[in-house]
Formats: sequence, structure tokens, C-alpha cells
Amino acid sequence: MVIRIATYNKKPAQHDNAPLMAAFHAWLRLQPGFRAGWQIHDSKSDKTLSVNVWADLASYQAMKDRIFPGASTGPQPDKVEIFDELVEF
Repeated sequence: MVIRIATYNKKPAQHDNAPLMAAFHAWLRLQPGFRAGWQIHDSKSDKTLSVNVWADLASYQAMKDRIFPGASTGPQPDKVEIFDELVEF
């Protein structure tokens, strides 16, 4: 499995658009190899994390070439990290 963690130092305004984000999340769930995802927001610091779990690196990399057909979901993250080892406990 591959875990992608995108960090937004400030929550993008588009993330408060519930219909847009619901459409984006539904589209993301249809992508081959997508396993799970969460958006995590700290209201005190306004920092937001987007965590996605992918079946493998090839699935994640293939998704990067696809374009969501809806409106923009916001700016690029300030930081993206990819983890390729997972220990479930």
C-alpha cells in the first residue's frame, strides 16, 4: 500500500464547498487502486491534511495524470509526502 499525505498550511476556501468536495471525493473513490481517504482539519491552526491510501505506487502515480472534471478544489498543497510501508495495529 501507498499512503499520500498532503499538507495545507492554511485550509483552502474550496474545502468548505460541500457539494464540490463531495463530487471530488466521489470521483476519487472511483479511481483504480484508491482504498481510503480522509481530510483532517485543525481549526485552531487552520492546517489541513489530506490522507489517501492507494493499493500501490503505480495506482497513485496513474491518478496524478487524471484531471477532476469539476471545478478547482483549491491550490496545490504546501507539502506532499508518500509513504510506502504500512504497519497496521
